[in-house]
Amino acid sequence: MIQHSKKLVGLDILRALACLAVWVSHVRVVTDYFKDDKYNFLQTFMAWGREAVVIFFILSGIVINLASKNRTDRGQYFKKRFLRIYPIFFTMLVICYSADYFIFHHALNIHDIVGNIFLQGMWPAYIVPTIPFDLAAWSIACEAFFYVVFGLFYNSNRLKVVWIWFGLSIVSIIFHLVHEYGTGVLYQFAILMNNSFLWLLGYLVYEYRDRLYATAQTAACGLLMIPLITRLNSLPGSYRQACYYIAGLYLVPLFVFVLKKYSTPASAENQIKIKHIYILPVYLINLWLLSQYSNSLLVSKLLYAGVPFISLALYIGFVKNMLKWICSKLKQLLLFFADISYPLYLVHMPTMVLVYHYLPGQKLIGMMLIIVIAITVSYLFEVYLFRKLTAIVNHTSASKQPVEETII
Repeated sequence: MIQHSKKLVGLDILRALACLAVWVSHVRVVTDYFKDDKYNFLQTFMAWGREAVVIFFILSGIVINLASKNRTDRGQYFKKRFLRIYPIFFTMLVICYSADYFIFHHALNIHDIVGNIFLQGMWPAYIVPTIPFDLAAWSIACEAFFYVVFGLFYNSNRLKVVWIWFGLSIVSIIFHLVHEYGTGVLYQFAILMNNSFLWLLGYLVYEYRDRLYATAQTAACGLLMIPLITRLNSLPGSYRQACYYIAGLYLVPLFVFVLKKYSTPASAENQIKIKHIYILPVYLINLWLLSQYSNSLLVSKLLYAGVPFISLALYIGFVKNMLKWICSKLKQLLLFFADISYPLYLVHMPTMVLVYHYLPGQKLIGMMLIIVIAITVSYLFEVYLFRKLTAIVNHTSASKQPVEETII
């Protein structure tokens, strides 16, 4: 396992939890192991994949800002991004198309293959669909877009460019609210611009971290408020999509709190303090929206409405100490998953598809195999398709890869 900066541990833990949330959310989507009605209650606890991707995008923006402070040249920047994304992605592309052809006997579509080779596979199919069995790969096309655009202005006034880009992303989101796009290049570009909002939000949170202040309580409250907005599943499609960008704003206190160790606090009068009292009006509005525009189960609505109040428990010293103790016990396990989060993100869905294909009626054995195979393959990919390959290209030790270069 690579050496983790103590300052980055909080970000790594968030990355691990987000990766695990994506994996768990796809179990019912990909397999029928838990499709019975008696398992419907699991959706309350399992269906958090899109919210986890929001965390990934914000994390990515934070870490690119952090890493770009090293002032490597543009060539180095693109080389590092390519090595982080492409070898593992291309390997999964070959595996998935091979399985689709040889196991499921589907004809190969050269147009789709070429589109995915150039990281254009999106969901739903805007230009080309994602690689077979790996719907999660749509977000990799977004990440590639973020990195390329940022890289084009790498030697410019980055902050100015980021603010202009951020403004354009907001305009794109607003335009999308009133114009439903179809498939094609325009729609794909609009989605990429819309999702840029989250990546740029992360970049700006890191940039202005010294001027912001959030407590553990407000950080937890913002995180626990997210279901009130992302579960408005009765809204029209474009409005429902916009909910995830609003959810990104709810996460700002969490990231500000986690970044405290990277901050040099400004004087009190120059800091913006995020307090519970500011969240109350938003909570009441969201509560009304949940009652009007959600088709979730009543018990789920009640749960979503109640969980933000759990954050108040963090004012109790015993609760805070207990959570710190739990985190200390799980820390090494979570850091392991943080290390393999990118390959696991791409590996878990194809693994579930193939295991379920051969063992459709073996729920226990199937899930155990999925866990073992996905983790093992992801670890091997991380070691041999990223760290050792990067070490060979850079002529450095694989064990000394900077942690910031391993966060997508």
